[in-house]
Amino acid sequence: MRVAEAREAVSRAVTAQVEAAFAVSADTARRARERYGPDAHKLVGPGTVPPVPATVVDTRYHRAAASVIFRWEVRQDPYPYFIMVVPTYWPQRIARPGWALFGNVPVLDVLDWDESRRPVRVHTATIYGHWSTQWGWQAGAVDARREVDWTDPASPALRQWLPEDSRVQAAR
Repeated sequence: MRVAEAREAVSRAVTAQVEAAFAVSADTARRARERYGPDAHKLVGPGTVPPVPATVVDTRYHRAAASVIFRWEVRQDPYPYFIMVVPTYWPQRIARPGWALFGNVPVLDVLDWDESRRPVRVHTATIYGHWSTQWGWQAGAVDARREVDWTDPASPALRQWLPEDSRVQAAR
């Protein structure tokens, strides 16, 4: 996969995730109006989802840790602008072999590989979107480190990653 193709795939994935998050928020508003009456929309937002234009993806290469910069407010910005701060090796080690997305989740970096050169731990961007009474419809992203579950090699799954010491503490 070329870098331009990886960016296009990430763009489609981010756009789809924002649309899905907005739909969940609109469904919450609809259910709140059914339960609490028509004035509930003032707190939970309108029941209609605004159109989400294609996301523009910008990859910036940096030698330090990977990160994501993404915040989109529908009322202010004409389109979502998603900045992936990725390691300088991202095009060769991550985008070219096709690891830029797992499912619909953008991969910023691969933190650990198995003996078959498959990603085991990845640094991803988790997309969210919702209605805010102050700002209206908005979306953003946060960094998340996740493990890749290769139980089914045809469709690897992501799961939340806890460092080894956190697992010990969580088990207590």
